[in-house]
Amino acid sequence: MDIQNKKIAFIGQKGIPAEFPGTSGVEFFVQAQAEKLVKKGNKVTCYVRYWATPKKLKKFRGINLIHLPSINTKHLDAFSHSFLASLHVCFTNADIVWYQTIGPAFSSFIPKFFGKKIYTTIHGLDWQREKWEWWAKLFLKISEKVLVKFSDRIFVVSKSLKKYYWQKYHRKSIYFPAIVPKLKKIKPNIIYKKYGLKGNDYLLYMGRFVPEKRVHWLIKAYQNLKPKKIKLVLAGGESHSRKYFNYLKKLAVNNKNIIFTNYVFGKEKQELFSNCKVFILPSSLEGASIALKEALSLNKKCLITNIFAYEKLSKKVKNVYFFKINDYQNFFRKFTKLINQKKKNL
Repeated sequence: MDIQNKKIAFIGQKGIPAEFPGTSGVEFFVQAQAEKLVKKGNKVTCYVRYWATPKKLKKFRGINLIHLPSINTKHLDAFSHSFLASLHVCFTNADIVWYQTIGPAFSSFIPKFFGKKIYTTIHGLDWQREKWEWWAKLFLKISEKVLVKFSDRIFVVSKSLKKYYWQKYHRKSIYFPAIVPKLKKIKPNIIYKKYGLKGNDYLLYMGRFVPEKRVHWLIKAYQNLKPKKIKLVLAGGESHSRKYFNYLKKLAVNNKNIIFTNYVFGKEKQELFSNCKVFILPSSLEGASIALKEALSLNKKCLITNIFAYEKLSKKVKNVYFFKINDYQNFFRKFTKLINQKKKNL
């Protein structure tokens, strides 16, 4: 999309740069897009939360950063920050206010009344996420209706979302996939020193620990199979989901071959992708996974759900293996088959 000489404000992401505990694909998406818009001569501002971005950082790669507080809890973090940002942006010279995800877009009517153009990027149907209670899901469904009404343009990160908004709201949207630079393969150095990983000797999950990612499926399958000389690396952390994180730790108890790394960035992250045997994403819900695209950029074997967002991958990429979305036994069979293959790098 060609946008030039505009003043654009991004609302909904937690922080920039996308290297902090709690980061998600949304932050990587916004950072890449904001940098691209800056290069085209646009003035770009990103609203960031106190807990995610250091207050002393006012600018990053040409992107202006405005720090605002939030009530950092599971239910109020995104809402409180996006509400304050939506008020603040009304008194700026921004031409376009660009919301990220459904929840923050609830406040899009505020700058709309002040004559701002509203763009919204949908990264997934958030009301489907398992971590939300019924009343939170209701709020997200209302927010979805608000953004459909007030957005001048709606962008989606997958073709399944494009289909959804047309079928449900008869609203056209623009397919706008994430920009993910291809990773270069590097040898295990940091990960060898920290975790004893030599390369091709571990399975990798990378992402947040939230119920819809179904990391528990992966741990259970690994515990049942007990593969020899292959470790399981879980790179990520909780995101207002302490109960689920504790559940995962209990499932993995007494197994030294299951490694929790916490959130990883930079070379450590690149090394983990470069040297894993298989990348596994058991999610029941995804828009467009940045982690999956990074794994594919290194031509890694990937085991993922057969949800619509990934259907066409099977025609383009030979090393993607699908399992039925709600069938654990099918997942376990595919998992076992991949792990037991003896070819180097599978």
